[in-house]
Amino acid sequence: MPRLSALTQLDGGHLTCISTADGRSVTGLGRRVWSGSSKEPVVVAREPWMVTLHEHAGSAPAWVLPVRVSGPTSFTLVAVWTLVFQGTPGYVAQLDRAADWVEPFSTKAPTVLAGDLNAPISSTQNAYDKVERRLNELGLVDAYRVAHGLELDEQPTEPTYFHHRRQDQPFHIDHVFVPPPGRTGRRSRRATSTRGSPPVAATTSR
Repeated sequence: MPRLSALTQLDGGHLTCISTADGRSVTGLGRRVWSGSSKEPVVVAREPWMVTLHEHAGSAPAWVLPVRVSGPTSFTLVAVWTLVFQGTPGYVAQLDRAADWVEPFSTKAPTVLAGDLNAPISSTQNAYDKVERRLNELGLVDAYRVAHGLELDEQPTEPTYFHHRRQDQPFHIDHVFVPPPGRTGRRSRRATSTRGSPPVAATTSR
């Protein structure tokens, strides 16, 4: 299992510190996307990693859960789950707001943004591309693109979601954005993103 995961679609309260069968501690944090919703992004870490709420989390949009990750490498993880309700911004606009929050902190500590972005689809591709370029300017690149050698104008070949579980409606809407290889002295080995109960996860090593 990954040692650090950002999950979505978990109903219930916030996670606390527990122990695995082999005695390693597991810490986790979560918060409701909206007060009237049971949905919440959750970040879970297994020893030697630990997570604590980012000291400026209170200023983050409701669909963003920023945490401090400590362990072999310390960094900021920004978990995102864009959900549209009446009166809320669209999916890409919510991602852009997440980038607003990341911007003042992106040069202060290594940052990872990961989650279920519900984008892009055909109608939001152009707007999404603009936000992705903005994230690139902030020093964050799509781990999937890096791992597969894709340019910004090349589409991912592996879907992370099938609309209504239909194989003829595939979408790649779950993403992990990381510092470019070499920027932190570590390279991305694996980046996976799945819709539903499985986590969005990124694994790094030297």
